[in-house]
Amino acid sequence: CGEAAALLEVGEWAYLDVRRAEEGMAYGIPALPDYGAGYHLVASHLPGPRGIMFDQAAWLEEVETVFPDRSQKLIVGCAAGVRSKAAAQVLEDAGYADVLELDDG
Repeated sequence: CGEAAALLEVGEWAYLDVRRAEEGMAYGIPALPDYGAGYHLVASHLPGPRGIMFDQAAWLEEVETVFPDRSQKLIVGCAAGVRSKAAAQVLEDAGYADVLELDDG
């Protein structure tokens, strides 16, 4: 997304990847500038006893350790946009003020 790339260039926005680590290794991670808030991986949907599950409370707790400041500007992405939509909604509901979700992942 061109808008996201431009925002990351500014250096104020962090990229929050909600894919699993093995997906990042298999498909790569976005190239980001060396300055700014950078790239962070906090997987949202994880394998569970009944398949892939999204434990919103546990995920949010992990995100809060990485981004305790709810004014941090976040770009949320995944592979196709399904997980990032759910994750962005959890962040907004938790009071994170500036959340941009990548529609196409």
